[in-house]
Amino acid sequence: MEGTTRGARAEAPSSLRREARRMKGRQFEQFSTEVLTKGAVAVLPQHLSDQWLNALLEEAEIFQHDDEHALDDTCAGLLGAVIVILAQQSGHPPAMEVAVDTLMRSMHYYIITLVAESVSRHTDIWVEPPTLENIFHDDREMVCLRKSSLH
Repeated sequence: MEGTTRGARAEAPSSLRREARRMKGRQFEQFSTEVLTKGAVAVLPQHLSDQWLNALLEEAEIFQHDDEHALDDTCAGLLGAVIVILAQQSGHPPAMEVAVDTLMRSMHYYIITLVAESVSRHTDIWVEPPTLENIFHDDREMVCLRKSSLH
């Protein structure tokens, strides 16, 4: 009897993951319509709604865990945001080639800025938001202050 119960429990997470992936597809369409189409400024973390910041942080968690199966269906928002910024920085070329190491580095930098924005929104720590010019710079310094010291 325990074997049957364990088997049922093992099936539920798998089916939930499949459903979550389907929701991600619809969610990406909405993200694309509401954010990506508005341009690079809209995808800067400080301009994202809580809904989209949290959705991208969920994708970042999957991306950081490097689960190839999950990456196929769930990191389109992160990738889309990074590509929109890179295109803006390149002057919106009709076609763009990005080296894989540049893309990966940019995705990691973007994730750091998403986390920093979440810290700013949910703690007493303010983290200076990025600009389109400095978001992917290796030498970017992030200024962090206690909000209470800003008054």
